[in-house]
Amino acid sequence: MKINYGIMAVRMGSTKDLEIVHFSGFENKPEKADFDGFKEELRNDKEFGIGDEVDKLVVMEAPKEIVAHVKKMIKNDKEVTMRLDGEKR
Repeated sequence: MKINYGIMAVRMGSTKDLEIVHFSGFENKPEKADFDGFKEELRNDKEFGIGDEVDKLVVMEAPKEIVAHVKKMIKNDKEVTMRLDGEKR
């Protein structure tokens, strides 16, 4: 699959900083159902360790710069996602 778009869950910092908690890549532009499914997966999949904390996160379409960065990380075989508690997945 070619990643052209992304959805990300972010935790807003006390300044303008944000922490990307999870990213999911898409070949086609994500629709409302994709956003809903993304949130439900984060809420219900124990592997993510997020649960109801998802309601404190901002779920948004990833900017093109973030998508490009993730694609570069994947190409270089780097860890891309982090769990909410900071442990690498």
